[in-house]
Amino acid sequence: MGGKKKEKSKAPAAPAFQASKIYNGDQLVGETYKDPVQGIITKYYEDPAEAERKKQAQSQINSILPTLGQTAPEMSAQYDQIANAYQDQATQAFDRLYNPRLKDLREDIGSRFGTLKATPYFDTLNDLETNVRTPALLDIANTAQQQKQSMYNNQEAQKLQRLQALGYLLNSDQTAFLQNVQAPQNSSIAGNNFNQSNYLQQLQQYNLNRQQQSQGNNALLGLVGGLIR
Repeated sequence: MGGKKKEKSKAPAAPAFQASKIYNGDQLVGETYKDPVQGIITKYYEDPAEAERKKQAQSQINSILPTLGQTAPEMSAQYDQIANAYQDQATQAFDRLYNPRLKDLREDIGSRFGTLKATPYFDTLNDLETNVRTPALLDIANTAQQQKQSMYNNQEAQKLQRLQALGYLLNSDQTAFLQNVQAPQNSSIAGNNFNQSNYLQQLQQYNLNRQQQSQGNNALLGLVGGLIR
């Protein structure tokens, strides 16, 4: 009776690529797989609400950027109106204090000397106009312009703050995107590393078995050769 033929052991097959999918509840949010043409691919499936939020944020950024350093005509007219109103009110308030006192001084000088030009106080009255009224009105005008510029600056600051908030929103979405992409990648890498490690162990054991079998065969052939001689 012949014994059963011993089956020749086969080398372990290299592991197939370990794909990976990540779900949020029942929604697929990311996966890593191997395409026969393009190679390893990782995809992130964006939530529709997230995509719409990013679209709206980018749209607002695109609408704000061209307006930096510029003011709409209606806003500019409003700033002019506010500045002019301040200047008019401040000038009227100054005149209500200044004009009666100037009038009283003129009348007092006139009642004493009968005229203004022929008195030593004439130059003093002119100095009041030069040194008091003119600087006061100039200061009012400058303050009005400063208020107008402040309104422009505040408008620009609001635009920049809005851009910063929108940019933060997009950056947050980008961070979420990278995290969601990384999850299936890491899962796939871990699975492939495990399979590869297991494969290498099996291959090492296979080679060791082959080596031991070869050594046994060589010993047997040597023994048979010695008997024949």
